[in-house]
Amino acid sequence: MACSGLNIPADENSSIYVFDYIFADIGDDQSIADSLSTFSSHMLNIVDIVNNATSNSLILVDELGSRN
Repeated sequence: MACSGLNIPADENSSIYVFDYIFADIGDDQSIADSLSTFSSHMLNIVDIVNNATSNSLILVDELGSRN
């Protein structure tokens, strides 16, 4: 909202942080046809995120180390 010039519901002395990029690895992209396991799918996404993220990026990761 703040980046769009809209008022935000916050106290007068509040501050906001603006991320330059937002990355997310959420869900399960396994593919039997491509022989792609859940873990290797997450690793491909993480490698892409690491190669493109900056110190001002927000990175959201879900279920990276989970077991079935």
